[in-house]
This record gives sequence, structure tokens and C-alpha cells, in this order.
Amino acid sequence: MSMSKETVREKLKDLNTVVLNVLPESDYAKIHILGSKSLPIGLNSGDFVEAVEKSYGKDKSFITYCAGLTCNAGPEAAKALRDKG
Repeated sequence: MSMSKETVREKLKDLNTVVLNVLPESDYAKIHILGSKSLPIGLNSGDFVEAVEKSYGKDKSFITYCAGLTCNAGPEAAKALRDKG
């Protein structure tokens, strides 16, 4: 599900929402949403889900994003999180 930048900006104010840039850290270092966190999805979505749980717990809401409409990393990360509950 896509969100407008205004919606993401509002969600960033919620302490129970974490915005995750799932691209490699080198891409995050170049440009990212202010207030977002870097947590690359890598090659294994299971490891990604474990890293999210370890870093943030299970009780948060997550917004994942990547490089744009043609990038599948954000949707894949969201699906992995959703599939693991």
C-alpha cells in the first residue's frame, strides 16, 4: 500500500510507528526520509524480520520504503513483516 508524503510525515510523529529504509546503508547515507531508520532487507527476508523484532519489538507499526515505484524492496519488506505477524 502506498502512502502520501504527508501521511508518512504524520506517522513519523507517532512513537509507535517506525519508518524503515530497507535499501543498503550506502543508499541510506546518500538520501533518506528524515527520521527514518536504516535496516536493509538484504537477501534473506527471515533475517530482516528477526532484525526488526530485535531492534523494535513486535508492538510497533512499520512503514517500509526503498528507491521508488520501480523498486520492490519496500513492498517485499512489508510483506515479510506482515507474513510473520
